[in-house]
Amino acid sequence: MQFDLESTICAIASGQQPGHRGAIRISGPESLAILQRFEHIQTKLNDANTPRRISLDWQLSPPLSSVPVALWIWPTQRSYTGMPSVELHTIGQPIILQSIVEQLCMNGAKLAQPGEFTLRAFLAGRMDLTQCEAVLGVIEAKSEMALDVALRQLGGGLSQPLKELRTSLVELLADIEAGLDFVDEDIEFISPREVQNRLTDATQQIALLLAQIQQRRIANEAAKVALVGQPNAGKSSLLNSIVGRKVAIVNEQAGTTRDYLRVTTPLRYGKVEWIDTAGIEEVDDNSTIASVTTSAQNYRTEQLLQADLILYCVEDKQPATPNDFPHNAEVWLIRTKCDYDQSRLPDSSQTYFAKQHTTSSHHSYGIQELIERVDDWLRQRNEEFAAVAPLTATRCVSLLKAASESIQAASEATSHRLGDELVCGEIRLTLDHLGQVAGEVYTDDVLDALFSRFCIGK
Repeated sequence: MQFDLESTICAIASGQQPGHRGAIRISGPESLAILQRFEHIQTKLNDANTPRRISLDWQLSPPLSSVPVALWIWPTQRSYTGMPSVELHTIGQPIILQSIVEQLCMNGAKLAQPGEFTLRAFLAGRMDLTQCEAVLGVIEAKSEMALDVALRQLGGGLSQPLKELRTSLVELLADIEAGLDFVDEDIEFISPREVQNRLTDATQQIALLLAQIQQRRIANEAAKVALVGQPNAGKSSLLNSIVGRKVAIVNEQAGTTRDYLRVTTPLRYGKVEWIDTAGIEEVDDNSTIASVTTSAQNYRTEQLLQADLILYCVEDKQPATPNDFPHNAEVWLIRTKCDYDQSRLPDSSQTYFAKQHTTSSHHSYGIQELIERVDDWLRQRNEEFAAVAPLTATRCVSLLKAASESIQAASEATSHRLGDELVCGEIRLTLDHLGQVAGEVYTDDVLDALFSRFCIGK
């Protein structure tokens, strides 16, 4: 990736689809000079020394006439990119926007590459790498939760703890190295006990960041909700009612489902992958279909191990006997095939289940309420984890693991009195790894992998 910071770039920043308003972004050292080359706006820009808004009529190339334009001007380095910048807001008609961009390019601007505005913001120190990844997260968000995660990270949700951690380690490194300058004199700038305590604090902070990132399920990844129960317990009918169409075969004959079925639906707080599994039953070794039954039960067990939530479906008035479900997921009791006027709630003494719910697929009773409860569960589940955009999580895990290993090595060197030089070396390695997380240390390959995914104008 070429870091061309001398040219002035421009691009449509509001997308290619028609809209009520559209925006064009210009950034670079010649931003205002390029606008001065248009006769119809020269007088408007004579006093553009401070950030301000200017309204004017922009003369388009013939046969088009003119359109109203609002110029938002940042004449110094206090812009998004850290360079003089201008935004043109006008009618969001693609032909109009493209015409203005062509005029700008004819007067000295260069068409921006994907992600070039955010890249300049990064190189100017206006944001770190995790915030740049958050910009991409905002663009690619497919749910409210994904958007909230990206916005919080963009606001410094990950940058601040990283900055505080690096600052504390830099100060510790300075204290230890100060003692090295007076190693022949009886002066102790920092005691081994204090070094150990501060390294322990740093270890805990890194472990917390790493645990949060590793535990965080990608916001765009669907949560797995498995429907299980005895044969003919109404699982397939319930799935059809939840997704609003017939996706699973429903038959009074027990054992109709011999495989598993996955259907993904969007909810307010993310996507859910509903999994209909084969009924729970014992395998009769003498049966002619024993191998089929065994495979179905194995599939069911496999899906339960991967599930985030288990909906244990039990036909109304049948005993809800707890099964030996895996401990990786929460288990809810779902009473199926209830009468339309069913008002009796399941026995509240059944403490094995985290929640209990009553439904009737035939009468559509309790279906929407169940979906809303699952959506609320999804919201609570997402809030338990760190606000980290998907791309950041993928990139940071290995770097934080390396930082954790280096800081632990420094701690061991301190406890075994192996020398302050070795301790300082390990702390520097830790700072290098943390610097790569924040983007203060980077390679062209890392930047290429990120900014090549952006769209033009961002």
